[in-house]
Amino acid sequence: MRKTFNYTIPHFKLPWDSFIQVDEHVCVARPELCLLQAFSAYSTSGFLELCMEFCGTYALIKEEQRGFRTRDFQLATVDSLSDFAKRCHSHKINRDIVPLFKYIAEGANSPMETREYLLMCLPKKMGGYGLPKARLNMQINLSEEEQFIAQCKYFKADMCWPDRKVVIEYDGHEDHESLNDRAYDARRRNILVQKGYTVFTMTGQQVCNTKVFDSVVRNVAHALGHRLKGFPENWPERRDSLRGELFKTMGDYDESWVC
Repeated sequence: MRKTFNYTIPHFKLPWDSFIQVDEHVCVARPELCLLQAFSAYSTSGFLELCMEFCGTYALIKEEQRGFRTRDFQLATVDSLSDFAKRCHSHKINRDIVPLFKYIAEGANSPMETREYLLMCLPKKMGGYGLPKARLNMQINLSEEEQFIAQCKYFKADMCWPDRKVVIEYDGHEDHESLNDRAYDARRRNILVQKGYTVFTMTGQQVCNTKVFDSVVRNVAHALGHRLKGFPENWPERRDSLRGELFKTMGDYDESWVC
């Protein structure tokens, strides 16, 4: 966890399954309860980032070389968060927290994927670009011939809009460095293009550079057939505020990408 929480939250009725028994005399709070308790300690964007970590397959751990550790499971889902919050029977929770869950996407595999998604898909009033909601690490099945070429049964697209067949691949630090990796990436991209997908590649540098990121987002929006209009007059300030909040959790590993 990133910091010590001040567990001061409005009174609400705890659902019967708020705690999980792990031993005869030991119970732990379920992830959904922890998130509700954390709400008052975060900004709105910071809370959404935390929710996506819980609904993703990574955990921020400062001591790790990359600043995070991947895992093969999610701590929560959007449905489990919404269901638990509603069962608390709290007007404040239903008013202030439940509406935020619609902005969360499940399946992020790294903190930079979470930042990239929130910057692109949060509504303009919150400093995002308001792109349609994407799916993260979506499975794209391959034909027998494609499996033979790719040497795998399916691809996982980092960000995907399946109805528009648009994919964004995040090129991280530790990936795509060897000749074999680059050859695989080329085969992967060629197969996706042959399947009718428009493929964009996003790097950490591009996410961190405001102007470069803006250019990429506009190209993605064009591919989606989505018009970027209706920005609030003070949107640049809202965008910068959002970026500042999301990049608070960047460690030395991430910051080495910044130009």
